[in-house]
Amino acid sequence: MNKGKLNYTISWVERGKTVRRMRSTEQRAKALADQVILRILDGKREEVALLGRKGVLMDRCHQMLEGTGHTLESAISTFTKALEIVDNKSSIIDALQSWKYHSLDEIKSISTREAADLFLEQKKKDIKLSKWGDYRRDLEKFCEAFNCDLNEPNDKNLRRWIEGLRITQKIRGKGDVGDPLSHTSKRNILRRLNCFYNWCQKESYLPRHKNHACKNLGDIVNARNSHIWRDQQKEVETFTPHQVERIIKECPEKVKVYAMLLFFAGMRPSEVKEFRWSDYERREGHIWVPSEKTKNSRYVPIHDNLKKLITPYADAKVRLGSNGRVVQGNSTKLLSDAVINLGISDLWPHDVARHSYASYRLAVLGDVNKLANEMGNSVSVIHKHYRAPFTKEEGIEYFSRGL
Repeated sequence: MNKGKLNYTISWVERGKTVRRMRSTEQRAKALADQVILRILDGKREEVALLGRKGVLMDRCHQMLEGTGHTLESAISTFTKALEIVDNKSSIIDALQSWKYHSLDEIKSISTREAADLFLEQKKKDIKLSKWGDYRRDLEKFCEAFNCDLNEPNDKNLRRWIEGLRITQKIRGKGDVGDPLSHTSKRNILRRLNCFYNWCQKESYLPRHKNHACKNLGDIVNARNSHIWRDQQKEVETFTPHQVERIIKECPEKVKVYAMLLFFAGMRPSEVKEFRWSDYERREGHIWVPSEKTKNSRYVPIHDNLKKLITPYADAKVRLGSNGRVVQGNSTKLLSDAVINLGISDLWPHDVARHSYASYRLAVLGDVNKLANEMGNSVSVIHKHYRAPFTKEEGIEYFSRGL
């Protein structure tokens, strides 16, 4: 409304055209303006609209309210408290956002089992089947422990449950059936559970304006200098050169290349499973390793013993995996079973092949920085997880096996 010398002008858009009306008094101008606004509030936005910034604000308000079941008029009467929160100093958009945040947080009642089924159905479309299986296993345990409404378990309940979990099936690594889970396993369960809770919050099964129980628990675990669930320093486990030689010679034919690359190239299992012959000697004397874990690709050297062992397979272009991959997806289980059946070890220690490679390779190199570059790790990780004390002679013996 613009005040002139003798009259007041009211402008708006109607059926795509700008309409201007003049009134001689402020009272009459306000009355006309109120009529226009009422027509807009009554749902005649297709015919009538405000001009300029006010029109843009009005359209944004309508867009924000779409799907809520509220009209702009009913919202205005409801979010008066929101206006008080912002002390009438912010725009109407700020007030509407505040009102919508606090007033539309309607929680849908659902059980843990129902929520888990819906989440798994959605998650199956987004991730690999093996990772989806981890979610299904953990949520199955969660639903058995908390067969109730999703909102009932709190962070203390979740913590007691996770700390009480036990090994139910011995596959590989340390520990027997009935022993507590490792701290790493507990954190992995918490990570997947947190993803589930975040999805539930997004779907309005949990309040959106406050932390859910799993988030509260995660904040405690990840707090700086927290001693909760911290992994203890573990002794690095390796195989001897003789044990590695036996594994390479006596393991099933279909996992020989897999074992060679693990023990004599230091590649991660996930990297070996993506290995293709086009990556072999892409640069003379080296294997190209595109790492999904660290996102830092690298070249690893082909040692003389590895070259002699793997050349017949490279010449024959042996492919046992899908889409040109050299090894099968279940190679880790096949190799670990072979090690146990051969009597080389009672179990397949966690990351034993990479530990062995790093420890013997460092003994030969004598330079932890070079080793970190070869393995795609930081120096601190090499010191913490991958270094066992061996002499240079023992390292040379390790990389002579197979010659």
